[in-house]
Amino acid sequence: MRHNDKKKNLAIGVGVGMAVSAGIGTLLYKKYTCLKDNSDFLFIADNKTVDFSDEVFEDVSVVALASNILIDLSGAQADENPMTLYLKGMGSNVDIVVPDGWNVKPQGTAKRSQLDNATEFDYDDIKAPLLFIDYDLKGTSFNVFYAFNQEDDEYVELVFEEGLDLEDEELAEEILQAVEEQLEEKLEEIEE
Repeated sequence: MRHNDKKKNLAIGVGVGMAVSAGIGTLLYKKYTCLKDNSDFLFIADNKTVDFSDEVFEDVSVVALASNILIDLSGAQADENPMTLYLKGMGSNVDIVVPDGWNVKPQGTAKRSQLDNATEFDYDDIKAPLLFIDYDLKGTSFNVFYAFNQEDDEYVELVFEEGLDLEDEELAEEILQAVEEQLEEKLEEIEE
C-alpha cells in the first residue's frame, strides 16, 4: 500500500510541477508578446547598435532586457516636431549618442539604476531640435552624450626615427620635454 501512495504522490507532484511550469511559460510568452507588439525594437540578452544615420528620427520605442545597446542618433536628421525616445530597460546597459546642438530632456523612473546625462537642455533655444527620452529603468546603466566630432579636434602625431632607442633615459626625457613644449605652444595659440 505504501508503494502505491509514493507513486500517487510522485504523479501528483509531477502533475503540479508541469501545471506550474505551463502557467509560468504562458505568462512569460504573454509578457514577451506584449513587449514585442508595443515596441519598435526588442532586445533580450543582446549586444547591438541601433543606427539612425541619414534617417529622419521620429518617435521610437526600445526595450532592452539583459542587453548592451547603443542607440546612435549622431547621424540622424531631426523631425520638425519634438521627438520622443521611449526606453524600457531591465538589467541592461543603454548608451544614447545624440548630435551636438540637440536639446535633450531625459525623464522617467529608475530603480537601482545609474543615470549619466552629459547633454544640456537649453530652455532659451527654441530653434534647436527637441528630444525627450522617456525611460522606465530597473537595474540599468543609462548614458546620454553628444557625438564626438573628430573634424574639430587637432591631433599631435609623434614620428620617431627608425632605430631610435627609447629605453635610453636621457633621450626619452628629451623627447618628453620637446613634446611638452609643443603642447604648451599649442595651448597658448588656442587661448589667444
